[in-house]
Amino acid sequence: GTAYNLGIVTYIDNGRDYLNATILNAEHKGKFLKRHQTFLWGARIQEEIINNKMSEWSYLDSAGYSTPQGNPQSIDLPYLLKSQTTNLNTMRGMAYAEYVLDKQFKDTSSMTITGGVRSNYWTYNNQNVISPRVTLAYTPHWKKDWVFRASYGYYYQPPLFREMMNLQGQLNPNIKAQEAIHYVLSSDVNFKMWKRPFKFMGALYYKDLKNIIAYDVN
Repeated sequence: GTAYNLGIVTYIDNGRDYLNATILNAEHKGKFLKRHQTFLWGARIQEEIINNKMSEWSYLDSAGYSTPQGNPQSIDLPYLLKSQTTNLNTMRGMAYAEYVLDKQFKDTSSMTITGGVRSNYWTYNNQNVISPRVTLAYTPHWKKDWVFRASYGYYYQPPLFREMMNLQGQLNPNIKAQEAIHYVLSSDVNFKMWKRPFKFMGALYYKDLKNIIAYDVN
């Protein structure tokens, strides 16, 4: 027989997690054109029904004995998670409005102004976020096809179920939407090279981030 087993380790990671998600929504979108102007709007209401239960454990066997070593009459697991069933039923309400103005000048240069606002409300944390945004694009009367843009806006990302849950399978009742304020200056040019069309793009941007949510992905 074998006298010694050197360097033999057995890892077992077991998981029987249950997640059932039902998402129901109704949405309306509208668009109105008037010469050089465009109006867009929309609204959505959404119900989210989540049922979740986590059952996970890990086992480590090192050269014939269980790690960590504890009661010889039992098997000690270095990792064990048994969560209660989580039932979550929430509503989200979303709406937006956008205005686009196209202006053509006498020298054939042009300018486009896009402004809008978006609102997002969630019943789980009773947080309503308002996101204003604006973009200015200018196309000069140059021989080459250049476009210059300047943008500013608030961007909110309300959390979904995975971001709400910690490593123990518990939900965070005080969670807030992730927030980013964008400042962007950019330009691009269309040109031909090797008898093919190309586009070169460049941008300078800054993002002010708040309420960032860190989580693990299995």
